Amino acid sequence: MIAGIVGLVVLCGLIWPGSARALLLALGAAAIACLLGYDRIEARRQSDHAVSIFDRIFEHSRNGVAVLDAQGLVQRINPAYVRMTGYTEAELLGTRLRDLNSGRQAPEFYEEIWKALQEHGHWEGKIWNRRKDGSLYLESVALKGLDPLASGAYENYMVLASDATESHMDREYLGYLALHDALTGLPNRLQFSDRIEQAMARARRASTSLAVLFIDLDGFKQVNDTYGHAGGDAVLKVVAARIKHDLRDTDTVARLSGDEFTVILEGLDHPESNAYVGQIAEMLLTSLSQPIEVDGHCVAVSASIGVSLSPGVMSPEALLDRADQAMYRAKALGKNQVCFYAGRAEAAA
Repeated sequence: MIAGIVGLVVLCGLIWPGSARALLLALGAAAIACLLGYDRIEARRQSDHAVSIFDRIFEHSRNGVAVLDAQGLVQRINPAYVRMTGYTEAELLGTRLRDLNSGRQAPEFYEEIWKALQEHGHWEGKIWNRRKDGSLYLESVALKGLDPLASGAYENYMVLASDATESHMDREYLGYLALHDALTGLPNRLQFSDRIEQAMARARRASTSLAVLFIDLDGFKQVNDTYGHAGGDAVLKVVAARIKHDLRDTDTVARLSGDEFTVILEGLDHPESNAYVGQIAEMLLTSLSQPIEVDGHCVAVSASIGVSLSPGVMSPEALLDRADQAMYRAKALGKNQVCFYAGRAEAAA
């Protein structure tokens, strides 16, 4: 509208003669100057408004945001980034964020990041960093080059970051639970199946043998009935710890379910293997029959142990099944004892 009025004034100034023309042209020039000034003020106002919005987003973002110069030095950093690192804003300004290095990444790792920024203008990934208090955290980072220079480099870089430690730990824990018993921390049935397959493969390659012990607790139901599941869980934890303590680091201990545990003994290559396995099983019987304190009371459980040896067994399932049968034989004979698998006669019994 203003432009239309100015145009009309100028047109009239060109048509009208003499002093009227001069006056109208002067008015037109003044109007044009006013219009240009208005446009500049409006553009400045819009620019200031945009900057104000960016500042508010920068300050209140839940993610860390930082602006780096061409050398990678921090020029500006928001409160979320400050909270994530534990350092103050003053301590971070003028430093390199790579100075938060946890030591988990080699110097070449950071060189690759810088190379990607120079060549492609961006990089995304995860970096283990160290907070001011010394604790480690996993930072999910996106880097972007800003204000490209004629040389191909960038005048500034923007960093967007978030703390990914919790989600990473959640994924790791879920992966852990997929293979471990949540109560005792021992390998579960799934991991036991994998371990026994690997153990049998190693035994075949080395021309050795292995033994599987199937352990079932005696009297555990009474513990649960008397002290509840919390008391039963306390007993299972102690049992798991005792079994692990009595075995070598190379042996596998697993909890299959409830009060059932299994053991894989590898590297049995001497003539006295049966005697050695029997000694281990007897030692476990003695250890597991010791009193366990539950809620200030001493409770007692024992164990029935079945043993099977790998020679002549073609599959992990058959080896475990034979140990299971031998364990039931030990139960039938009065509990708190060890039975070796003795073939079809035992299975029929």
